[in-house]
Amino acid sequence: MSALIAAIVLNTSLGIAFKLFPRYNVNTIYAIIFNYIACSVLGLIFYYDRFMSPIEIMHAPWFNYALFLGFIFVIGFYISARCVEHLGVAITAMMQKISMVITVVYAVMIFAEPLGPYKVTGILTAVVAIILVNYKGRRMETLQKSSIIILLLPFGTFLINGLIDTTMFHMKASGDNATDEGPFSTALFTIAAMVGMVWLFIRRFRQKIKIRKRDISAGFLLGIPNFFSIYTILLALNLDWGGSVIYPIFNIGVILLSAIIAIIVFREPLKLVNYIGLVLAAMAILLFSFSNAI
Repeated sequence: MSALIAAIVLNTSLGIAFKLFPRYNVNTIYAIIFNYIACSVLGLIFYYDRFMSPIEIMHAPWFNYALFLGFIFVIGFYISARCVEHLGVAITAMMQKISMVITVVYAVMIFAEPLGPYKVTGILTAVVAIILVNYKGRRMETLQKSSIIILLLPFGTFLINGLIDTTMFHMKASGDNATDEGPFSTALFTIAAMVGMVWLFIRRFRQKIKIRKRDISAGFLLGIPNFFSIYTILLALNLDWGGSVIYPIFNIGVILLSAIIAIIVFREPLKLVNYIGLVLAAMAILLFSFSNAI
């Protein structure tokens, strides 16, 4: 339970960091790439006693998962960044959180996780809550004026985030991860860092881009919560609750904590519909708790 709470807090801190980046004129994409480097270094520092050579890593049962996720992480962050740029934070956050439906359906269909009335009601309540909490009125109307390519960005965000969560869940549920979470997380972020640096080198060669110290510093600061957010969610998946309970509680928890911080710290005004969403989010967590207790 403590791992799940830690994952919620750490993931929320990532959202806060992305919210602050524009205020300090940080290039989000460059910061993300350097964040992967920081994650890789952190993994080597914290798990040096379990150091694995490149040959050992390539023969590890979880290597294919790490390789796949390393590529997907970079693609997912890029699509999400473009989605925020064109359609705003509200739509992007909503699609990221609703993507939990993909993992829930996968857990039920592939791993035969049970579906009871509390869980079904909790899933539906969670989806409605996410939509209402992120509803920003006029910003949503920009979808009607967007091109087809831009309209595909939120669906790309939805699919990529669902694919990432489902892949990690499958790895843990199937028992293919024969080692602990530390070396896996380190390998995953090292691969993501390598992919990101290649992409950054190509972009810099073609466009003569300028990378500033603030982008690098922001990336390394972002890497601290990012590494441990993945590590703790992997630990949380060791619980016998199942993916159809853990991921909804995780996403709803992030929504609730983010909203509380937005109100108290950033003094963001919320509409009545947003408050209704928060109430529904709390109800969804209770429903999942009841379904887990039965």
